[in-house]
Parts: sequence; C-alpha cells; structure tokens
Amino acid sequence: MGTHLYPTTTFKMSKIPFEVRKPPVRLGEDNDYIYRDVLGLSEAEYDELKALGHIGMDYAPHVK
Repeated sequence: MGTHLYPTTTFKMSKIPFEVRKPPVRLGEDNDYIYRDVLGLSEAEYDELKALGHIGMDYAPHVK
C-alpha cells in the first residue's frame, strides 16, 4: 500500500519501448465482473454481500 516509485520495468526488451498504457486497477474495480460473471452470483446474492460489507471498493477503516 502507499505510493511507490518504479523507475522502469523489471525487464527490458531491446526492440520494444516501455510505455504505461493504463493505470493500475483500483481496489474492487472489477468486483461486478468477478462476482457476477466469473463466480455466477445472482443480483440478490451480490447485493446482500455488498450490504454486509464483504464486497466493496474501500479498505477497512483500520487499514492505512
């Protein structure tokens, strides 16, 4: 967690330049896809898990 600087990639290829195409995925950004499409939860099951706090896009309050 936190901010980390990475000066370059962990490996280099002589004929392929390094470029960042998109930022890293945010915590929980793909929740809908994973829980509904991959795991096959129904809308009601997914909503219940969200209401219980098992699915979210924020870290728990005690995590800094």
